[in-house]
Amino acid sequence: MRFLPFPTNTIFFALALCLSIAGRAQKHDYIWLLGKENDHTLPGHEFNHFDFREEPVAITSLTGVALEFGSTSTSMSDAEGNLLFYSNGCQIANAQHTIMDNGEGINPGEVHDLYCPITGFNAYPAVNQNMLPLPDPGSDSRYYLFHKSAIITDGGGFDVVTDRLYYSLIDMSENEGLGRVVEKNVLVIQDSLTSGRLTATRHANGRDWWIIDSREFSGRYYVFLLDTAGIHPPMVQPIGLPTFESGSGGGQASFSPQGDLYAHYAPTDDIHLFDFDRSTGTLSNFRHIPVPMDTVQGGLAFSPSGRYLYISAVFNIQQYDLWAEDIAASGQVVAVYDGYLSPFPTTFLQSQLGPDCKIYVFCGSCDVVHVIHEPDERGMACRVEQHAIQLPWGIFRSVALFPHYRLGSLDNPGEPCSPLVGTSSPLVAPLRREGLAYPNPGSDLIHILPGLPNDPVVDVKITDALGRTTVATWSWEDERLLRIHVSQLPQGAYYALLLHQSGQWSSARWVKK
Repeated sequence: MRFLPFPTNTIFFALALCLSIAGRAQKHDYIWLLGKENDHTLPGHEFNHFDFREEPVAITSLTGVALEFGSTSTSMSDAEGNLLFYSNGCQIANAQHTIMDNGEGINPGEVHDLYCPITGFNAYPAVNQNMLPLPDPGSDSRYYLFHKSAIITDGGGFDVVTDRLYYSLIDMSENEGLGRVVEKNVLVIQDSLTSGRLTATRHANGRDWWIIDSREFSGRYYVFLLDTAGIHPPMVQPIGLPTFESGSGGGQASFSPQGDLYAHYAPTDDIHLFDFDRSTGTLSNFRHIPVPMDTVQGGLAFSPSGRYLYISAVFNIQQYDLWAEDIAASGQVVAVYDGYLSPFPTTFLQSQLGPDCKIYVFCGSCDVVHVIHEPDERGMACRVEQHAIQLPWGIFRSVALFPHYRLGSLDNPGEPCSPLVGTSSPLVAPLRREGLAYPNPGSDLIHILPGLPNDPVVDVKITDALGRTTVATWSWEDERLLRIHVSQLPQGAYYALLLHQSGQWSSARWVKK
């Protein structure tokens, strides 16, 4: 029998060191701009302005801005969270809300010529996640803006298929800090690409970027590296199932905050989930996870720990446990659309994990945003609050979608947001395996099967629901079964955090009754 605790500050010191190195001052997603549905007879445009530099997030009206936002939109802040520029797929504007020097005419072609010059509209009419801003790994002042162009169909409209991926390079040291577009519409890929689903994650070195896009209808993925030397030629990886025609423009893609998983979702495709190697840029271990919803649009978001995947499927939000043996069977509905109109149906579309560790779920034509307050909690404990935020202005499919800028290296991973996890999760670095605790609830003796059964446990830490170390005794019943004596503990939720010989952690949760 051993007596706990072991040195209580070990995990937290290591985590704090990681955060101080990798997660510091990477606040490129701290300003969100959601465009207003404008009255095109009136001059000027208005934005909903989210500022995560304040706690809680400050949401205000921003008037007199240079651009109108539709579904194709993005913004970029500096490492301290100050707005630098934003774009609607037609133009790029600076922080003073004027068109940036050489910021006209991005995404050239028929769609640009047809829609961008329209007085009072002036926004690229594609779909969400067609733009991606990234800091240049080789410069503190330059930023890449990746953007995709749409295709005109025979009927004169635009299809959900895009045919080109471009980048434009912005140097913020120009024009006394207002920036200049120094390279524009540089072709990266020319192919039939899925519309939307353009995203990225950090390289294993914590500095460079892997960018991913996919070919329409093919199950082929373009993965390319952005490093200090610039953009490398794309690697083409055939893996998984092809997308359906109607699934291209109606979904969302994301990497987990740890960068080890890549997923995309569209109602006609269900969930396509992959492992991702941040060192090599390789996708592997494809899993197709059916989603039992008949809709035409939707989105997804990972929880801060990467354990839970949320699917926002118009009329409900479903949670999937990615640590479960059977991910599909773990799915459960955590919210059902309540019929609220403001002014139109406030259903669930794309989602984004915020810097405050909450997930924000956007709707289409509405003036509210839904919030998942505790996304690392299982089931209804995640606390979905519908129409939690009343916006100053209505939006038309204008959402804020960003990669996880604060992801560091494999050795110093950083944190995606703060606080890192919910109030009922252990306050340690994300755990990758879950063990089994029984009986649960229990009052005297808890048995635990470690989550890594073939990896010997070398130490144990017990925490309460707030992550505070708790004194308890434990012993081995046999080589794979741990006993923890809990009779002296107060009632509540507890975690056993198990350090394995390989250096990995697993955990098990139980309730003391």
